[in-house]
Amino acid sequence: MKTNQYSGFHKLTMEQRAQEVAEFAGLTPEELEHITKPGALSDNVADKCIENVIGTYQLPMGVAMNFVIDGQERLIPMVVEEASIVAATSNAAKMARPSGGFYTSYTGNIMIAQVQVVGVSNPHFACHSILHHKEEILETANAKDPVLVKITGGAKDVEVRVIDTLIGPMVIVHLIVDTGDAMGANAVNTMAEAVAPLIEQITHGTVKLRILSNLAAYRLARATATFYKDAIGGESVVDGIIAAYAFAEADPFRAATSNKGIMNGMDPVVVATGNDWRGMEAAAHSYMYYKYGKYTSMTRWEKDSDGNLTGAIEIPMMVGLVGGATKIHPAAQAAIKILGVKTAEELARIIAAVGLAQNFAAMRALATDGIQKGHMKLHARNIATVAGATGDMLDKVVARMVADIWGDTVDLHDLGKGIIIGIIISLSCYLGANKMIAMQAPDMAEKLVSAYSLLFGIGGCVISAIVSANLFKPKRTLNEEQFSEQDRDRVLKELNIDVKKEKEELKYADPKVLQEMKDLKLYELFYGPERTEQTPSSPPKGDET
Repeated sequence: MKTNQYSGFHKLTMEQRAQEVAEFAGLTPEELEHITKPGALSDNVADKCIENVIGTYQLPMGVAMNFVIDGQERLIPMVVEEASIVAATSNAAKMARPSGGFYTSYTGNIMIAQVQVVGVSNPHFACHSILHHKEEILETANAKDPVLVKITGGAKDVEVRVIDTLIGPMVIVHLIVDTGDAMGANAVNTMAEAVAPLIEQITHGTVKLRILSNLAAYRLARATATFYKDAIGGESVVDGIIAAYAFAEADPFRAATSNKGIMNGMDPVVVATGNDWRGMEAAAHSYMYYKYGKYTSMTRWEKDSDGNLTGAIEIPMMVGLVGGATKIHPAAQAAIKILGVKTAEELARIIAAVGLAQNFAAMRALATDGIQKGHMKLHARNIATVAGATGDMLDKVVARMVADIWGDTVDLHDLGKGIIIGIIISLSCYLGANKMIAMQAPDMAEKLVSAYSLLFGIGGCVISAIVSANLFKPKRTLNEEQFSEQDRDRVLKELNIDVKKEKEELKYADPKVLQEMKDLKLYELFYGPERTEQTPSSPPKGDET
């Protein structure tokens, strides 16, 4: 049976990772090239996607591992520029596996088309009149898309409401449309325009806007998961996550950031599959107000009777597999094949699960080490790349940037030797003292002899620490290279630094700052090696304001 559990996947080369994904998803060599080779989106196709095309813009595509969704192993393609998202999502999915992974449901591919009617003197009467003509309105709408009707049924129902506005009451007609495996924007907009004249005739009002609503309140994807407390760090972590959730549930300032974290998971999947992530985000955020009457957390976190963490998400999911970039972009088609989805419903349910996973990952990080520890470790790669590191050198630079004191100063072999030395010296001190005290004071109580011997044993530990510190020095190697004038010019150019402006500002810098810059060899960037020893003049004296 295929599994997306892969130990050390991140350690493989990019080519090896791509091959593993291709084997899992059954990608052909041509499909694999669409996501591994630059230029998958040809100039010809790009020019037909949007207006005024001048080129294309690439983003990295990664895959999140370990997902089990409704009992099925899934690889999740994610297109995103921010470090830590793919790793965090994969780790969250791994922690959910012991309980069966993620379980999802879906309410259907239902979209809403809105028709705005103004200038109606009796709006409430008009609402009833519209409902009396419901079948006629549905027939008119469905006549515009007989193919959709044949596949899914098309327009299913009509809803009407009166809203109070700054310019008076308005009658708002909702066409409830099943769009099938399409996102459905074009279909519902066309239907709204088709019924507009009929609605004007019924209400004696004037139709203005005829367009879909991105608040897809009838197109909901739901996902749940249980995270065993022992698998995520214990009950204190569970309590920390629930406390973080309570903060987001109560405070819109925190909710905005928490929900952005959810989008960190969902957006990359939506982008990878060629769907409209702006519409999906608009739907998700507005749904909070629609359902709860306030802006709040998109997820719900609780503790079950066994102390385990349970999470749930309910979110509008307007995605499709028909039309738009999904069918045009070859990389989007490859991403859909990696996901292994055949319907818009499958895609929506998976995206909801990924959003829940990403939210868990962020909440757990906040409840334990903080979000920056892991994030900055991965961000170090971006910094090293900007500095010009490539290939093996890139990995070495990143390792140095994220190394902590333990890894920087201790060799495992030396550590083992140090432990052995410590055991020998401390045990020798303890046993030797025990024997000597027993000989010198034969009448002393046994417990008292052991206590005094223990003090000598502790002294032996101190001695062994001193011995190990002298025998095993930190394993740190410093390599220095001559900084040339060409290097200086290259760095300044890459950083877009105006040398003349910076030199002028340095004239007024604190002498201590200048000395630190010299010690760090930063001063040479602006004045060059030949002028390193020159000290800028002091700032002119004058009245302080």
